[in-house]
Amino acid sequence: MDAIPDQDTLAVLRCIAIGSRTQQYCYRSAVTANISVPLDVVLDDLQRREVLDKQGTSHYRIRVELFKEWLLVHQ
Repeated sequence: MDAIPDQDTLAVLRCIAIGSRTQQYCYRSAVTANISVPLDVVLDDLQRREVLDKQGTSHYRIRVELFKEWLLVHQ
């Protein structure tokens, strides 16, 4: 598999941080980043690397709350 561009990963993480700002999880449908690879590829990679937790089939959250807050400040 080709490498996922860093900017795609950060864009997805920012969307999840924003989407979970007022609730614990972000709906997959709220991840609207303009990325060059399929969204599921990025989400699966982040889960495999234990950056994201997944609840059910379509809810995601960033595991480290401090990282989520950093993403919100630096969006």
